[in-house]
Amino acid sequence: MAKAGRPLSTEQTRLLVTLIGVLANRGDAVVLSSLIARLGISEDEARSIIDTLVNLGAISPSFSIAELEGTEGVSIPKTMHSHGKSLRLTPGETVAIDSALKRLGMFDDDPLRTSILGALASPAVDEQDFRRMAHQLANPDVARRAMQCSQALFYGTGLRFSYQGSSDAEPRLRRVSPFSLKEDEGIWYLEATDSETGLHRSFRLDRMDGIEEDFDIEPAEPVEDPERMVELVFCDPKMLELLEWPRLEVLDSTDGQGVRARIPYYGGPWLVRRLAACGGTVKIADADLAEAVRAYAREQLG
Repeated sequence: MAKAGRPLSTEQTRLLVTLIGVLANRGDAVVLSSLIARLGISEDEARSIIDTLVNLGAISPSFSIAELEGTEGVSIPKTMHSHGKSLRLTPGETVAIDSALKRLGMFDDDPLRTSILGALASPAVDEQDFRRMAHQLANPDVARRAMQCSQALFYGTGLRFSYQGSSDAEPRLRRVSPFSLKEDEGIWYLEATDSETGLHRSFRLDRMDGIEEDFDIEPAEPVEDPERMVELVFCDPKMLELLEWPRLEVLDSTDGQGVRARIPYYGGPWLVRRLAACGGTVKIADADLAEAVRAYAREQLG
């Protein structure tokens, strides 16, 4: 009776275990040509073994491995002292570490900063991202507000502050339960639950004033707004090709009248900035959105 399982699976497993043992220290490598020559196996079999090692490194938290450059094979990264995945921070954690280092007086070319970020930083964050994110925080007022918001997030306390939104005629008191800080195209925002409406709101740090802790506000998860769709008329249809418009729906196109479409508002400043970039070639049916675009354009021109 034939044994269950794939033919040679036991032998392949033994071979993989042996190779993992060979890859014991940083810089250790297994090369495709060596596998073929030393084991007397075919090129396809050797490639299958290399692929299996790569897949194992992708799913196992205890086996760190990388493909070689310039030749086919795998190795333990030279940054590793033994088996194990390289610790990498998330993009948000990377920015937080860099901000903390800057507050300690470390410049971009400081060897310690270079060493820390080189070992731990998320590969999704580069020096250009660091410079963009740090630009607004160079303003001491914004940096102070970021610290106040960070403390509220750490201790789980509410905040109250004066804020003038794009649709507000003048600043008014806001009371919120914060849940995160984020950066978008160089602008820092507090993400919070509005205690008055229970909805998720984004507040620009550079527009917040008189920030104080409010211990009467209970932490609360936001209730998201129903998706808000806004209608637009593109007088210059080229704008539809020059810029990306995620989930835009074209309603109709009339010769000489432009293209009528609708798109989710998404919240935050993204759509406002995108429409301002069109330079007045888009008609906006939503009055609040149109005013927000005008206010943003005035601010940039000013």
